[in-house]
Amino acid sequence: MALSLSQFSKERRKRAALVSAIVLMTFSVPILFENCSQAPSGSDSVSSVASTAGFAYNTAVDTLAYMSCSGYVDTAIPNNYFTFRAGSLGTTSGVQINQNFANAARNLNVSDKIAAIQQSTVNNNIYAQLSVRSPTAADSTGKVYGFQVVYGPPSGSINTFYASQFVGSLSQTEILNTLFSGAFGTDWHNNFTVAGTQQNFFGSIQFTDSELEASNIRAQVGTGGPGYLSLNYAPVGSFNSAVAPTAGSLNSIYGTGYKFTFGLASGHTSGIARAVTAVSEYDLSTQAADGHTWACDPSLVFTVVNGFNDLGHGITCTANNPVTAAQISAAASIRAILPAATWGIDYVNKCVYPLSTSTVVGYCNGSSAVGAVNYTGAVCNAAQPNNCPHYVSICTRN
Repeated sequence: MALSLSQFSKERRKRAALVSAIVLMTFSVPILFENCSQAPSGSDSVSSVASTAGFAYNTAVDTLAYMSCSGYVDTAIPNNYFTFRAGSLGTTSGVQINQNFANAARNLNVSDKIAAIQQSTVNNNIYAQLSVRSPTAADSTGKVYGFQVVYGPPSGSINTFYASQFVGSLSQTEILNTLFSGAFGTDWHNNFTVAGTQQNFFGSIQFTDSELEASNIRAQVGTGGPGYLSLNYAPVGSFNSAVAPTAGSLNSIYGTGYKFTFGLASGHTSGIARAVTAVSEYDLSTQAADGHTWACDPSLVFTVVNGFNDLGHGITCTANNPVTAAQISAAASIRAILPAATWGIDYVNKCVYPLSTSTVVGYCNGSSAVGAVNYTGAVCNAAQPNNCPHYVSICTRN
């Protein structure tokens, strides 16, 4: 039967619509399947990342300092003096989400990235720790435990003099929100606000009860020694334990180790090697050098005056401004190590002195050495260590 012109037009439009629908379906189906292949942000993908992504953090410091003082007990002056102080001031150190975790979690939103870390047995509730560790550390019976803290309180409990905790648990939501801000997996962060309190990435430890303890520590972390100044990770509430690629490993932990070359201060011809002349950096998972280098300029080695009352007894030390190029460049690092509220610095004579006049603040060489320290070091008798000068040495990462 012949179709009228109007009927023919309607039939033609129906067929065109059918063809269009078929074409649309042909291109839409692959697109739908393609979208389904991307990891959704949900509980399944969170648990997968939490269990398979591996370790989530990188940490680094750009400022290291060693103070050789050994004439006082730790509990007397917890804030003025230290043995090692380490921290981050620049934009290429602090805490960072490492690239492996960043790649594994790239399709998750921020809240799910945080959940993945907090559900991870290796990443949750751990902190960055400054300590002295040795892979050959052994107990009193000679049993080697591997990468244990070399010196610690007799009870084995946490003590801020022997191990320093940086900014608390890294898996706190406030810290993770900061770490996940900016360029994910590449940005470093060293300033955090936790519970309304600003925290910088700095830590200090002290080994100052005696010259024997101080010299033993130098032997541990010195070139050729068995130990490291260690920037590692430990479970919250733990002192000795260190997070490792393989649980219970005796020779591999996550973190960075530092070894020091000790020598005489510039211009001194005798005495005890208490100044730092070089720093080497190592990956503690392999104990191999990690390629980063450090500068330890002689003008950043300062003689430590044995307490405020020793000023004028063989040493002139008056506060002034940086003079050498190295001092000017490292001015922020120097003041981060030696705060203006507690330390006076003479950059010309390269000496520092505590500002407090209270004897409670303590003495770098000990109270018995007041007026007896040979600050020139020219005729220093190493057999009488309390009468030899002590130093604070500051090094910066290149």
